Amino acid sequence: PKPSAESALARDLIRAWSPSGAEGPAAQVLLRAFRELGFDEAYTDDAGNAIGVISRGPGPTVMFNGHIDTVPAGDADEWPHPPFEGVIADGMLWGRGACDMKGPLAAMTLAASDAARMGFNGTLIVSGVVQEEVGGLGARYLTRELAVDTIILGEPSDLELKLGHRGRVELEVTLPGRIAH
Repeated sequence: PKPSAESALARDLIRAWSPSGAEGPAAQVLLRAFRELGFDEAYTDDAGNAIGVISRGPGPTVMFNGHIDTVPAGDADEWPHPPFEGVIADGMLWGRGACDMKGPLAAMTLAASDAARMGFNGTLIVSGVVQEEVGGLGARYLTRELAVDTIILGEPSDLELKLGHRGRVELEVTLPGRIAH
């Protein structure tokens, strides 16, 4: 049988080489999908993130966010299927990034397209961010560049809705006084 649109896009993303810092091929796959699905905008920002935007009048701005970089696959002989082929076997998609997070990113891309087609009012943004596995450069860049009302992350969660995600905050504090010991 022919793979679903989600699994076809996920397979293409898995097949696109995208270690942290070299995500360009996966970004191009995602941009092509945005254009084919009729997104109003499809571009890479200065950090290298792949961004797709659908605008449908006034309403909330919702971002679907996932990362396009992957950690190394390790020894390919240890995999039940080649890690960069996107094999569908036993009803599952196999490959580096299938679960974390190329599969979820493909699903969110199609979900945004479907929501717009079914009457969503507002702006939908799908972001495929870079360097999440090594410190989050892409996501940090997005927080300075795009204002959104809600962000939906596609990180694997064992099918449980999570209302927050670990992260970090950096504060700089200046206190008056003199140095003393």
